Amino acid sequence: MLACLFGCQQALAVRRRSHSHTVKSVAMKVREYVDAEYCSNALSLESVAAYVHKTPAYISRVFKNELGCNFSDYLTEKRMRLAAQLLAQPDGKVYRIAAQCGYADTSNFIRVFKRFYGVSPAEYRAVQGGAE
Repeated sequence: MLACLFGCQQALAVRRRSHSHTVKSVAMKVREYVDAEYCSNALSLESVAAYVHKTPAYISRVFKNELGCNFSDYLTEKRMRLAAQLLAQPDGKVYRIAAQCGYADTSNFIRVFKRFYGVSPAEYRAVQGGAE
């Protein structure tokens, strides 16, 4: 009887390690996919969930637990960092930069940019141009 309980305990430990590894691999697969596709305006929690064959709620939970931030914040930060780089080039049009960063709507891009950096893209560009 004791040997049977010990065997069950070992089997559960192996299963827990296997599940933990699977969760981490799902999180890393999601992160790699987002890092590759973040410029697409079709990228969403739902599209990522479909890509890895999981539910959006599961992806959201795994992303938060394993990577320490939520999906939308991660995606926004990736896009805003690219936007800042593109705005450093004085000839880039804001509507083109918005599209390059995955935003179909320029006014939404400007709103998100201002929330992220505290200034509009035009103000950001003016400050960056004055610093050089």
